[in-house]
Amino acid sequence: MNIDDCFSRGLLKRARPSKDKAKRSLEIAESYLKKALDNLKMGHVDVAVTLCYRAMFHAARAVLFNDGVKERSHVCMIVYLKHTYPELRKSMNTLDSYRRTRHAVVYGLDAVLGADDAEIALELSKDFVSEMKSFLGI
Repeated sequence: MNIDDCFSRGLLKRARPSKDKAKRSLEIAESYLKKALDNLKMGHVDVAVTLCYRAMFHAARAVLFNDGVKERSHVCMIVYLKHTYPELRKSMNTLDSYRRTRHAVVYGLDAVLGADDAEIALELSKDFVSEMKSFLGI
């Protein structure tokens, strides 16, 4: 799927740019990071990894809010960010990888994750959230 498909199918829509929504989305991202750490400490590895994805998702979504774009598809959000900000491509590849991991954990029957997987996810998601905050100047 490309960016034109995403807009034509209504999976991305133009909206009013909002720094307030961008900041709120980053606050939500930070709260998911804390919840991921708490779940990791409790041994809930799969929950921790899915919360890491949610943190990254909300951090990326903050950029869309800032740009005045509303998403209706996780894939299209990533497509938009890769297209609009090539300098974020590596980070969007990480986000997309965890999107697929989350999908396997939530919907699959065979996903097996260890504590090491969750620790890596937590570090990557912390870096990702920090990068999006810096990118937005927040």
